[in-house]
Amino acid sequence: MSAKPGTHSHSLAVILIIVLLACLCPWQQSRASAVEAPAAPSPGLDTEWIRHARIAGATFLENMSEITIEGIMDSLAAEGVTVVEADSFLACYLTDAQYNSHMDLVRKVAASAHRKGLRVVWCSPALASVTPGGRLRDRGTMALDHADWLQQSFDRRRVLDLKNEEEREKAWRSAFNDETLNYFYGAGAAGESSPDETAILCPNSPYREYYFERIKKLAATGVDGIWFDGAIFNTTAARWPCADRHCQSRFSQDTGLGFPGRAFFSEPSFRAWIAWRHRNLADFLGEAAREAREKNPELRCIVSVPGCDHLAVTQTGLDGLFLGKGLDTVWIVDAISDTTGMRDAETADWLSLMVTFKYCGSAAATEGKWAFSYGSEESDGQLVLAALLAGQLNPYETRIPSKATSVGRSYRTRMFSWVRDNEKSLFDTQSAAPAAILYSPETRDFVDGTRSGGFYLTPTPPTPAVKWWISSRDMVLGESFYLSEYKGWGIFFIVNHIPFDIISLTAATAESLARYRAVVLPNTVCLSDSSSAELHQYVKNGGNLIVTGGDAARCDEKGTTRAEPCWKKYTGPDFRQFTETREGQGSFFIEPALAGRAMLPGGSMKESPRILSYLENKGVKPLIEGKAPIYVQCYEGRGELVLHAVNYGWTGNKPLAVKSEKAKIAIPLGEGKKAASITASAPGEEEQTVPFSMEGNRAVFTIEVPINRLIRVRLE
Repeated sequence: MSAKPGTHSHSLAVILIIVLLACLCPWQQSRASAVEAPAAPSPGLDTEWIRHARIAGATFLENMSEITIEGIMDSLAAEGVTVVEADSFLACYLTDAQYNSHMDLVRKVAASAHRKGLRVVWCSPALASVTPGGRLRDRGTMALDHADWLQQSFDRRRVLDLKNEEEREKAWRSAFNDETLNYFYGAGAAGESSPDETAILCPNSPYREYYFERIKKLAATGVDGIWFDGAIFNTTAARWPCADRHCQSRFSQDTGLGFPGRAFFSEPSFRAWIAWRHRNLADFLGEAAREAREKNPELRCIVSVPGCDHLAVTQTGLDGLFLGKGLDTVWIVDAISDTTGMRDAETADWLSLMVTFKYCGSAAATEGKWAFSYGSEESDGQLVLAALLAGQLNPYETRIPSKATSVGRSYRTRMFSWVRDNEKSLFDTQSAAPAAILYSPETRDFVDGTRSGGFYLTPTPPTPAVKWWISSRDMVLGESFYLSEYKGWGIFFIVNHIPFDIISLTAATAESLARYRAVVLPNTVCLSDSSSAELHQYVKNGGNLIVTGGDAARCDEKGTTRAEPCWKKYTGPDFRQFTETREGQGSFFIEPALAGRAMLPGGSMKESPRILSYLENKGVKPLIEGKAPIYVQCYEGRGELVLHAVNYGWTGNKPLAVKSEKAKIAIPLGEGKKAASITASAPGEEEQTVPFSMEGNRAVFTIEVPINRLIRVRLE
């Protein structure tokens, strides 16, 4: 058998980390040990630790002494960490005896963490197995021992080389063969010289039961959580896995459809398979969590999600929107560069990152919501962390591109102590945003799914030596059709100082949307009849819906073209000009132009004044006067309004240098409410009292924002 590494590695950093950890794996004879009862966490630990988490990573090896482990825990606790994400060599292809022996280390680390008042979640690669030196072996690797467990793909590199179209068509429909098995050596193209084998496993093969048995052993060690890593249809070796016989059978069983003959979005069965992959991975992870909780009912199960809101979701299948409430999420929100983090990003890239963090915080239904806070230096690290908190996510602080390091001990201590002092305002409040953007996973998949990327906008790094998220022009956000419109609307709200949420269209109902004065449906080509009915009811009940894109609702949720779009009765046969129509107590604002896309660099933005006027008429007004480059989000609870003010005006400069921005802010408090006091704080500074005045029902004040400030308005 042979395998060729691919070149697509962005958003798959988790696999690179697994491979690096594999190099630490001590391949020596291990003793078997019985699995003991879990050790209880220390008394007094926060029962809501998952929501107040401040996370950092550490790597542990079997030969580590108790003193070394205790030292690691002491350092992390002193830096303000509350949860340790523990990595070891569980990514390695271990025998049962080796795995059982390794559980001794897990128990030892968990006990040490609990003595220091820390929680520990253990990283468990869910669908990947590494054999160091595997290329040099003729047996004893996952790919050699269990070829039937490997993911397979539609792609055949030798097929793509065929010049004759008839031969290529025939080859596409031929039986699967070894060339499609999903394993590779090294970490993709750059690591081709490495002899380490990485095998990517099928969640529907007998590997499923093998993994569940091991997960139950890990759950019984006393850890507080299991971190399910790499639970994706991995595209490093080939595109569009998994199409093995196990997935073919499960797909047909679940859907009643025949398996697609080829990887073409024009085929309904292929589109159905793309949607099925999301549900299938969510089902695998949900069952893994249930199996683990048989041994430890209090265990938290955290899923690492590398795709976020861009097109890696379509390719790898793992969509955070499909995860059940019994799971928590940690979002791997990539910086634009593995070399320099966000230091070389343009301002538009920063704005796109902020929208993605908001998506991660408000779109998914999971309770725990963590995210990687990648930094290269303190300035870009703090801005990333501030944007993350504005999305109401818990920070996993680390230095790009590693999991188990930090931008700096003093930096982490300063940031985490500030988060600790404000944790109830940060994490125990609810959104007070007046507007929302509806996100359509089906439109992402079926409209943009033939390409990759869809996250950042700057196509090239400042120098070739700087690693860059975008590896081809096709990956630029502006090249997508749906994602550019969706992201553009997020940027529209940011630059116009309007707090907003991002809601999964599949979960949106008239009742859940009722709290928003305005909702945006951006270029949503694929819309189900049930979602259409909910949106119409939302408008009839008094909501205001903005619909953009001339092909809006042209297809149903399966990507099948309708006879006519849902909005035709509001626009007539000529869908070329915007239309505002009242229905019930609310209104439709239908705009055939891509108003969001126009907010991206080079866009005309000519629709912006008209849209802002419409929103202001519906009570959705900017919180800041003028054009100050400050991103705002607003939350409420515990008798206060909490405003995040994040200054992005200094981004895009070379060299990157922080410059404060001043803003006049006016916060509506609601009918009959008044502010008792306003305070503001920033990392490394004392909380300060802010003078203010009341203008009608609005609290008005002026404030200077360095990188970020948290503003609390306490109500009378």
